[in-house]
Amino acid sequence: METRKNVHSLNYCDIMSSKILEYLGADATSLLEHQCKTVSKDILHLPGPDYVERIVGVSDRSPVVMRNMQTIFNTGRLGVPAIFRSCP
Repeated sequence: METRKNVHSLNYCDIMSSKILEYLGADATSLLEHQCKTVSKDILHLPGPDYVERIVGVSDRSPVVMRNMQTIFNTGRLGVPAIFRSCP
């Protein structure tokens, strides 16, 4: 097991990572290192700041709908907090 760092020297990402490992328990390694062999990563639509433009933009939705969708993805529980954007 890794050596424990001084609590004051831990950053938010380290704390969240250790909490995730704690919640996953004995299954942490298999869950976090799993590599899917049935679905190719080429067909996945991964989220990102340009998700609405890249994925929904090819539809016939109006600019108002697109702007509202982008607002939904950028705020609330669907938004990515700034603290996680800086985590590796």
